Amino acid sequence: MIPTERRQIILDMVAEKGIVSIAELTERMHVSHMTIRRDLQKLEQQGAVIQVSGGVQSSTRVAHEPSHQIKTELATPQKAAIGKLAASLVQPESCIYLDAGTT
Repeated sequence: MIPTERRQIILDMVAEKGIVSIAELTERMHVSHMTIRRDLQKLEQQGAVIQVSGGVQSSTRVAHEPSHQIKTELATPQKAAIGKLAASLVQPESCIYLDAGTT
């Protein structure tokens, strides 16, 4: 299989699944890990995909990530309900950790 064919298969799989592992790609195309890495590097240089740990995702997927402010305003009643339930589970004198998420 020539590189152009492999790269099209990669793009098709990413379009279908969103994120695809390198293992899935090597198994699907019966090529080495390094062959896939070279193809991913080329596709990333073209702006078609973004390499992530152990795989690849669509570059458009990242572009559509809502801002923190927008996420803060989404599903607020549900987030409030989650917060109330979580607060009811905290025992007196417990130590909890809250990160920068919006829920």
